[in-house]
Amino acid sequence: MRNLALSFLVILSSSCSVPMRTVEHEHEIHVPVSAAWKVFSNFAAFAEWNAMPVELDIDGSGVGMTRTMDIEGIGRIRERLDKLDHEKRQIAYTLVEGTPLGMVEYHAEVALYAAGEGRTLIKWHGEFDGAPGADLDAMAENLKGSYQGMSEALGAFVAATL
Repeated sequence: MRNLALSFLVILSSSCSVPMRTVEHEHEIHVPVSAAWKVFSNFAAFAEWNAMPVELDIDGSGVGMTRTMDIEGIGRIRERLDKLDHEKRQIAYTLVEGTPLGMVEYHAEVALYAAGEGRTLIKWHGEFDGAPGADLDAMAENLKGSYQGMSEALGAFVAATL
């Protein structure tokens, strides 16, 4: 009887889980991919190229490190670097503290690709969940706007350093 009850709970909990919302965004910047990756792959240097005012504290280095940021208009968040692949020019990170844009869970994967002479294609893939009752459509649009803004800021920063 106990096994039957446990099986029911497992089935019930798995059938009630809601998949996280996915947001995809692509943006091309007019700088060489090697120069863009050199800046973007430095997880600790986000405040240097991001257009929004950010106070940044770093804990650790490499995969597993965290960056705690106080971002004007968003608040305090902490993200953990989960993946850094220089060969494929891919990075992944997860929200471990805070609720930016109303998200309670968030994970992103970003890849940079050569898009022709002196151009870089940035592909963002984000997955998130909001608090109960949150407007997930508005969160998705805000997240796309953040991806757009970060892409533009990266392109402008890198172009100014060439």
